[in-house]
Amino acid sequence: MGADTDDEVRSERYDIHNYIKEVLDKSEFDADENPLEMSDVIRAAASRYVVEGNSDDIADYEYHYITAVRIADNISRSSSVYKETARDMYNEFEESHDDLNDEEIEAMAEDAGKFTIGNNLTVTYSMAYELLDDLMEEAMPLILPEEDRKKAGGTLKSQVNEYFSKQQLLGQCGVVSEETASTIQHIGGIRHDVVHDVEERFTLDTLDGDMDRIDEIPGAVNEVYELVYGEPAYQYVDE
Repeated sequence: MGADTDDEVRSERYDIHNYIKEVLDKSEFDADENPLEMSDVIRAAASRYVVEGNSDDIADYEYHYITAVRIADNISRSSSVYKETARDMYNEFEESHDDLNDEEIEAMAEDAGKFTIGNNLTVTYSMAYELLDDLMEEAMPLILPEEDRKKAGGTLKSQVNEYFSKQQLLGQCGVVSEETASTIQHIGGIRHDVVHDVEERFTLDTLDGDMDRIDEIPGAVNEVYELVYGEPAYQYVDE
């Protein structure tokens, strides 16, 4: 479903955004004082919207928003689990391994933390990849009109429809920021590694030195989402 069609649909129907707003209006939480609690309210409401509604009636743009919410929530929860696990294991290793120095203990603790969140991050990177692939497809007419894409030869058309090609085009044309283009590329690379290598899903060696880049994902999703829909995905809570 194209962005223009979505805009028409959104103006005529009660949708996920109306539902979330109603839930938040009834909530006792203040977004400024309790951002984490507010995020939980939004996540739970988005899940209820899907479970209680008719899947045939939920539009693509709504699924895009719900996916963005799940991505941000997964990252927040993974970060908490990773830090807690690494801290606990560091203390445990420090007591049980007199033969190791602090640097070695820290490395083991970080590996334990990554092992704990590996499967969750595999899902997160896969969701981010699929969502951004869809959103970039919606954004392509901004730099290459649909009629020109239809006229393009098979090879060119295939290249333009490929994830990394879309990322490069949007970045080179300045449609998205350099930082977002870099993050989109990062997401595609990590997703490939964890999906196609079972061991990577547990060790997350592909993220060595780049664990902090996980926190870049919501910002990249937000920028491309706003590019397509004219409003940020994370509009209810300051992420």
